[in-house]
Amino acid sequence: MIPYDEKGFESAVGTVLKPWLNDHVTGGVFSSFDDSRIRYYRADRKDAKAVVVMVHGFCEFFGKFHETAYNFWENGYTVYFMELRGHGGSERLSEDPDVVDVRSFSDYVEDLKWLVDKVILPKERSCLLSSAGTDPGRGLPAGNAAAGRDPVPQSAGSGRKLLLYAHSMGGCVGALFLERYVHDFHAAVLTSPMLKMTAGTTPLWQARAIMTMARILGRDEKMIPGMKHFDPDAPDFEGSGSTSLARFLYQFRQRKDPSNGGIYTMNAGSCRWGRAAWAATQKVLKHGDRIRIPLLICQAGHDLYVDNEGQEELARKAKHVKLVRFPDAKHEIYASDPGSLEKYYSEILRFFGKASGR
Repeated sequence: MIPYDEKGFESAVGTVLKPWLNDHVTGGVFSSFDDSRIRYYRADRKDAKAVVVMVHGFCEFFGKFHETAYNFWENGYTVYFMELRGHGGSERLSEDPDVVDVRSFSDYVEDLKWLVDKVILPKERSCLLSSAGTDPGRGLPAGNAAAGRDPVPQSAGSGRKLLLYAHSMGGCVGALFLERYVHDFHAAVLTSPMLKMTAGTTPLWQARAIMTMARILGRDEKMIPGMKHFDPDAPDFEGSGSTSLARFLYQFRQRKDPSNGGIYTMNAGSCRWGRAAWAATQKVLKHGDRIRIPLLICQAGHDLYVDNEGQEELARKAKHVKLVRFPDAKHEIYASDPGSLEKYYSEILRFFGKASGR
């Protein structure tokens, strides 16, 4: 595990994370359902006890989750990480690199479905077959096609289960996915999931009215009023969702590094994204009872980005839920104080261990 304290993390960046990224992480791109090109990353373990699929939040990218992905890998999991459309190295609707735009959260859900069906399942089965010398036509799960779904969640091959880890907006995407495709994952962690929105000091009705007016005026792609462009000279740790300065600066340096081609400067949503997010949060809570796999919800005690009531409502509706509160953490629990981090990873790894059966 990466050390939880600030100095330990800073030291591990050079001694652990960078060598791991160079030696064990590969990247790829797949064409999704509408031919949009979606970036993903993979860290393989031939002895993996399960496969963890990671989905990030609004304006995020793989670099913010290097530590979390490493900790999963180091604890025996093959890891996949998808950069959602409009983020990082994935295809975008907006010409402004600072603005995230999407037509519907259904696009995110279908991208995740294509990652599972077109990348993860074929890749993991191929690796297992090549290592075991198995006949590719025998002994594999039947898949999860629209017709004739498996009666239980599918595995990536030879009993290796699929587990979901989804943060914030990704938590909303993950919950929508679990409601639509009920047989794909064996268990899921939703961490600070965006299931009910807030708009800061702006009343929600007023924010919705502004975004509706933007559609009428043909300004769908414009930035939501009140949001700002990324400023590489103004790191705002106090206004961030993190309580770990070292972890905040680690991702901020990646965002402003010109060698990354400016693909990590996402800092705002379009008016169309805002309407899509509102519609998604309304939908996800209506169908929470469709989620029947084991679910761990991690809730931040000082979350100013999402309304925690949405998480509590989902916990009441879904079938097998454990909600764990982290009272000292802000929205990004994975970038918190040492005490919160120790509890966070202990809860998640215990949950994944039980779900993987290994």
